[in-house]
Amino acid sequence: MPYSSKTGVSRHTPFLRQQLLLECGIFTLITTILAGWVTYQHGMELSVWLFPLCTLSFSIYVLARFRRTIDTIKSMKEVLRHSSEGQLHSRITHTAGLGELGKAAWELNEFLDLIEMYFKEVNTCFKLVSEGVFYRKALSAGLPGQFAESLEKVNAAIQAMEQNSQLISRNELASQLHTMNTHNLLRKLKLNQEDLVSISKEMDEVDQIAKSNRDGAESSLTVANQISSELAGMNSRVQEMADAAQALGVDSAAINTAVQFISDIADQTNLLALNAAIEAARAGESGRGFAVVADEVRKLAERTKNSTTEIDAIVSRFRNQVDVMVVETGTARTLTADVNVKMSDFRNRFSEFERDAETIIQRVTKTKDRSFGSLVKMDHIIFMQNAYMSVEMSGNCEEAKATGVDHHSCRLGRWYYEGTGKAIFGTTPSFGALETPHAAVHNLVHRATALSQQDWMGNVAVRDDMVRQLEAAEQASSQVIDLVNRMNEEKYERAA
Repeated sequence: MPYSSKTGVSRHTPFLRQQLLLECGIFTLITTILAGWVTYQHGMELSVWLFPLCTLSFSIYVLARFRRTIDTIKSMKEVLRHSSEGQLHSRITHTAGLGELGKAAWELNEFLDLIEMYFKEVNTCFKLVSEGVFYRKALSAGLPGQFAESLEKVNAAIQAMEQNSQLISRNELASQLHTMNTHNLLRKLKLNQEDLVSISKEMDEVDQIAKSNRDGAESSLTVANQISSELAGMNSRVQEMADAAQALGVDSAAINTAVQFISDIADQTNLLALNAAIEAARAGESGRGFAVVADEVRKLAERTKNSTTEIDAIVSRFRNQVDVMVVETGTARTLTADVNVKMSDFRNRFSEFERDAETIIQRVTKTKDRSFGSLVKMDHIIFMQNAYMSVEMSGNCEEAKATGVDHHSCRLGRWYYEGTGKAIFGTTPSFGALETPHAAVHNLVHRATALSQQDWMGNVAVRDDMVRQLEAAEQASSQVIDLVNRMNEEKYERAA
């Protein structure tokens, strides 16, 4: 709708064509009325009506002559209307011979050319900008005044948009890399966490095995001491047997000497009986009784000789057996002495094994405590990573569930309140100080997650408060990790 129609400025004013037609008609009418009045007063004269006829002819000429001007003005109006509608391609033509109006139309055409050129430059630049092309700048050469200044500002805006686009691109890349890094980091940290959990369980089993080995070593050492004591008693008894066997050997030698002496006496008796029998035979009848006695004595000597021979054989066999016994008891004494030495060495080794088992238990316990400390650190690193993800996603993610637990329900909380934490570290000062920063970590993360669900993009105070909560949570988490380290150090400093 034209501006005049909308504002009503020329609503009751006739257009120029109508004004000219009205003025020419009135002028012709006036001359005609005057000619009629003169004719009425003075009679009919041809010269009187010549003037109205000339006036009519001149009016027709003026109307015909002014028609191009009116058409040009109409064309200017249409061109301006099209321009107001955003169509800048229309121009005013056939302006030759129109004088000032023609110059005005020409200036209007040039103005529209400038505007069209200006908007074409702007449209071309911004069309390319929308496609991500920023090297095409607006050409301000040939444009005067504010047109050139405006295009220079457009170029500055395009350069700013290029920098902003690069910044957005870098931010998108950084965001993608951050998301990728965070997911991969969380995945790897969770794998390390699982490894630490497995290591902690394995260390518990190793600790139990080491304690079982220590108990077995103590039991085996007790048995070895009993065996060593019994071997010492056995060695004493073997020594007594060896001494008894040697005494038997001495006694058997004495018996053998006595038997030899009896055998010699029997031989002499037999020889005397033989001499007595010879003498009795010489005596004749008077020596017969003595011969009988001598014969009996000879028989007795022979039996004695035979008995001593048998005794000698028995004593010889006995001596041989005693000699064998002496040798065997000596060998047994040597063997028991060797076994006793080896058993003593075995007992010493069991003592060393027991001490080594105790040392292993101490080191395994220390390693287990440190591995649990590492697990606590890993848990807090993962907890804070989940907290950042939860805040970034305004709590609408799986990570928010992991950070939604309180300080009693997490792994450290269960160990602290329900597990073996108090029994192992309850006497250390850092154990009691651990509760406050641990609870603060959970509470601060919960507040930051709640703030992330508000309009932090439009409210700087909310955003800054959210950042402060996370900074405080990081500080509290560092305190937790530091206290866990000090807790281990305090425990083993006291043990030392």
